[in-house]
Amino acid sequence: MRRRTITLPANGWEPRGYQIDAWNAMLSPDTHTSVLAWHRRAGKDDIALHGLAVRALQRTANYMYCLPQYNQARKAIWEAINPHTGKIRWKEAFPDEIIKHVDNQTMKLELVNGSTIQMVGSDHPDNLVGTPPLGIVFSEAALSNPTAYALLRPILVENSGWSWHISSVRGRNHFHDLYQLAKEDPTGFASHLSAHDTEVFTPHQLATERQYYQKMWGRTMGTSLFEQEYLGDWDAAVVGAVFGEEIRAMEQDGRVTPLTYDPRFPVDTSWDIGIGDPTVILFWQTVGNLELLIDWYSSTDTGLPHYAKVLKEKGYYYGKHYVPHDGAHREWGSGLGRAKMAQNLGIRFTPTPNLPKHTSLSLGASFLERVVINAGGAPPEDVYEDCYHVLNAFKNYRFKYDRERRVMSKTPIHDWTSHIADAMMVRAAHARVGQIAFSPNSPEEAVGNFNSMRLRDIMNSKRPSNRGAWG
Repeated sequence: MRRRTITLPANGWEPRGYQIDAWNAMLSPDTHTSVLAWHRRAGKDDIALHGLAVRALQRTANYMYCLPQYNQARKAIWEAINPHTGKIRWKEAFPDEIIKHVDNQTMKLELVNGSTIQMVGSDHPDNLVGTPPLGIVFSEAALSNPTAYALLRPILVENSGWSWHISSVRGRNHFHDLYQLAKEDPTGFASHLSAHDTEVFTPHQLATERQYYQKMWGRTMGTSLFEQEYLGDWDAAVVGAVFGEEIRAMEQDGRVTPLTYDPRFPVDTSWDIGIGDPTVILFWQTVGNLELLIDWYSSTDTGLPHYAKVLKEKGYYYGKHYVPHDGAHREWGSGLGRAKMAQNLGIRFTPTPNLPKHTSLSLGASFLERVVINAGGAPPEDVYEDCYHVLNAFKNYRFKYDRERRVMSKTPIHDWTSHIADAMMVRAAHARVGQIAFSPNSPEEAVGNFNSMRLRDIMNSKRPSNRGAWG
């Protein structure tokens, strides 16, 4: 039987000069974590796809290619065509000679040696832990849900596996922290390249692009966009960040710090309930004028009994459980309304007034000015060890910028950050309007009246009540 000779990288692809160090590190068995913080158009997905093809043929195992959202994986990798070659992107790295089977529905490849490569999204992290991967690529890692990597990392460590994180920068968020950790890790590789470090654009093109961005989107917005996309500036403003100023003030004021549960104060919870999307629970303690975010939890496609069990096992003395305005009425897969089902489990839901989105955003921004978050300076091994990932969600909750119309979207982007931000805004609504009577037909009027009250009067208006362990 004649043996076939397969040459990889396929189709004559070779790493560019500035990519060689990264290519060598990514193929080395001694490198477990590679972080490429490269500017736009630097070839991040090209090097990752070709590298993945090589690693998957070297060792038979399961591999993943993860984008922030599942539908992005289909659009950006599975169906995307390289404009320079006219070929589908993944097929350039995985030629027919090494493929045994293609499942278009699940975006899964089976190679001739038995390895599998599947395109996935970080928007449902719980769904990723069923199939243990040996290697995983996080593309657009700065926008991915960091919980996905946190849940998969123990599997990679156990399997002596590896992960590659490739992205342009989006401020000093979880991707920046991962880059710093990789720099200090003897088994890690970290590379930060701006457009000045590569040969992709000439100095004249960069100068022209800067001027173009400033003319098209104004000096402030244009400069931020240019520095973010071309220069990889960690300190460039995150374009469209909803709570950027509030989070910067929080960090400057020292309100990001390790916290512990104080049994003298009841714990209130605020929820964002998802059917198909993640459900998020935030745990709060009110101490004086401060709102302490001490804990959090999230899961996908699980029923209310699961969350009741989580609440009970934490052992907190609970106050109230705040849910969205429709959270107490819709069904949760049992035929019972959520409020009735929760009551049967010993939980009393308090629904939030149905406020317009812009009002909720305003209340959330004001609320964050007195929030203290239980988080350290680095991501924990266990995502639920503290609220580090919640802080990152607040940082990355953003409006989408329409470059053609030069306007921000009317509502923030719906992704992993929005579920956590919505749970916070549920608590924010009750912190401001929860102590007064309001008309369901005019919630904004109630908010306006409450905003005019002094914070001291608001806090003094609270009255202690006798509550059971569930509230």
